[in-house]
Amino acid sequence: MLEKNLKMEENQVNNKKVNYLKYFKITIFLLVILLFFIIAGYVILNIWRAENNYSILPSFIAKEIAPADLPQSSDAQKRIEIDLRRQRMILYLNDEKIAEYVISSGRKGKMTMAGNFSILTKYPVAFGGLSQGQRWTMPYFIGFYMVGTEENGIHEMPFIDGWREPATDLGYPVSHGCVRLGVGIAEKVYNFAEIGTPVWAHY
Repeated sequence: MLEKNLKMEENQVNNKKVNYLKYFKITIFLLVILLFFIIAGYVILNIWRAENNYSILPSFIAKEIAPADLPQSSDAQKRIEIDLRRQRMILYLNDEKIAEYVISSGRKGKMTMAGNFSILTKYPVAFGGLSQGQRWTMPYFIGFYMVGTEENGIHEMPFIDGWREPATDLGYPVSHGCVRLGVGIAEKVYNFAEIGTPVWAHY
């Protein structure tokens, strides 16, 4: 009788081991499936973003180079690069990169034009949007190319009908064609740039 009980207990222990192993294998399988869907979703999202000129890295991941002050001297050689694919603006002084900022460029259908330009105008505040039935207030406006009779440029996150566009738009192309910068950053770029400063925008 004792031997029979011991054998039953041994069988129960073995059954538990088999069940634990079974559950462990099922858990690993489900985790692998979950990981597969996460990776597949990430790849599909990035393909979609790339096709629509969206930043591959969200702005909260991307690293900015944001010095406290930018040089304003007109003696130095300045230029501005706008990387529309990465949604970045890079400032150069005498061919040395001195700053990099996250931007928001033109959305699909209103994409920011690529090419070599130069700063045409500077206004502490510019207004627009009447053709869209809106009123846009664009602080620290730096115009660098024309679209028909309208000028596109660099400016701070705008007010549309009195409401400030959110900073969460930075890193994604959602503007009407202009290049938007964060609050405080646009003023620095405005003071850095001069009429005639070269601007290279590219995808």
